[in-house]
This record gives sequence, structure tokens and C-alpha cells, in this order.
Amino acid sequence: VLTRRFEEHEHECRHLVERRLPLPAYDQVLKCSHAFNLLDARGAISVTERASYIGRVRNLARRVAQLYVERSAEPAV
Repeated sequence: VLTRRFEEHEHECRHLVERRLPLPAYDQVLKCSHAFNLLDARGAISVTERASYIGRVRNLARRVAQLYVERSAEPAV
């Protein structure tokens, strides 16, 4: 269940980034991170999977941060 939730939040984050909505996307990054922490605490993932999950969360966070900076630089409408 936690793996599925992680993937759902990851997918939703990517969708929100495509729609250029950084704050809702950031919320999904936090949910991904939480799901990862639960998986890790329960010992449900291996050491290599752990590194992969961390990379996935890091990439999402980077994309959201870049989008946030881009949106901050845009003139207000």
C-alpha cells in the first residue's frame, strides 16, 4: 500500500509540475517523502531501493524548486 501511495504522489507531483503549480506539487513531494520514511522505518525496502527512492524524491524536489523560482520571476498578472 505504501509503495502504491508513493507512486501515486510521485505521479501527481509530476502532473502538477507540468501544469506549473509549484505549491501543490511541493505538497506531493512531502507526501512522497513521508511514504518513503514509512517504508524505510518498516524495513520494507532494501539498501539499493532506498537509494533509488531518495533519488526520486530529490529529483521531484529539484523540479518543484526550479518551477517555483521560474514562477517567482514571472511578472504578476
